[in-house]
Amino acid sequence: MIDWFPTPNPNVHPLPGPAEAGGLARWQALINLRHVARSTESADRSTRGHSERVATLSVMIASEAGWYAADRHALREAALLHDLGRVCSAPAEAGPHEPGALGHDDPANDPELGAQIASVALEPRQVSWIRHHRARWDGAGSTDGLKGPHLPDGALIIGLSDAYDRMVVGAEGDELTRADAVVECMRGYGKRFAPWVVDIVMDLADDLPTGPADERPDVLRLAPAA
Repeated sequence: MIDWFPTPNPNVHPLPGPAEAGGLARWQALINLRHVARSTESADRSTRGHSERVATLSVMIASEAGWYAADRHALREAALLHDLGRVCSAPAEAGPHEPGALGHDDPANDPELGAQIASVALEPRQVSWIRHHRARWDGAGSTDGLKGPHLPDGALIIGLSDAYDRMVVGAEGDELTRADAVVECMRGYGKRFAPWVVDIVMDLADDLPTGPADERPDVLRLAPAA
């Protein structure tokens, strides 16, 4: 698989001067953090490629919401590193995602820790997206009082994209179909998820990523959650 970050060619790109040094340092930090995230995700089938899928869906939603290209690129960078709080947890804590959790938060993922780590490479707004990507729209369980429209839009998009992917890609045999995952998102409308993000997901329903459950014959699919 070709990594998201290209390898610089010194024959094409000359060594940077003082003005470019900061950008090069940030670029190298992004590469290093991305490799950490990918290497840890690859250890489990349910997490392998998770951040790439979350980033892709996040950009789809942002595009539908009318975000500019530069903002979508910034969102992609943050989404690719949104799980750093999990991959840097103690090995005993960083187990596979719970198959029956219907996209609910991974207890081993500490968004605050992930945001602190990502801050060496990301801009403040991107760091805030990672820090708050597990926040609920209704504020239930909030530790800082933020809820509703006071939450960063990027965090709301990444949060739903993260949950959706863990619904359709879980432990073998327990994944939801795309249709059932959309239903679960609708159940979180105005509660866990921002209404405007759910509205976009519903509009994109036919184009959303599918998972293993969508490839099974109907007779073998699990019944939707009660």
